[in-house]
Amino acid sequence: MNEKIFIVEDESIVLMEIRYRLQSLGYQIAGTSSRGEEAIKKIIQCKPDLILMDISLKGEMTGLEAAKILKREIDTPIIFLTAYADEDSLKKVKELEPNYFLLKPFGEIEFQESVRKALNNN
Repeated sequence: MNEKIFIVEDESIVLMEIRYRLQSLGYQIAGTSSRGEEAIKKIIQCKPDLILMDISLKGEMTGLEAAKILKREIDTPIIFLTAYADEDSLKKVKELEPNYFLLKPFGEIEFQESVRKALNNN
C-alpha cells in the first residue's frame, strides 16, 4: 500500500497506537501533529490521502476548526476521532460532513474498515 495518512492527535499514547495500527496494515504515515495550526500547514504541504483528526486538541484551534479550514483548501477525506459522544460534539462533527467518525476507544475491525472505506471512496 502506498496510501499516506496524516494523524492529528494530542494524546501521545493514542497517537502511538494509531501509528502502530496503520503501519501494521501497510499504510505510510505522512506526518503527525498535536495542534490544529501546525497540522494545517503540514497537511497542505504533504498532501496525504487521508487525515485522522481528533476533534479536541490542545492549543488555540480545535480539530473541528482545523478541519473546516482544510476542507476549503484541499479535497482529502477526514476521519474524526473523539472520546466525547455528547450531543453537542456529535452535532458539530455532523455539520462538517465527515467521511467517517470513530468514537474512542475504537475496535481494530472498526478502525480498519473506516480507514479502508475512506480511502476507497476518495
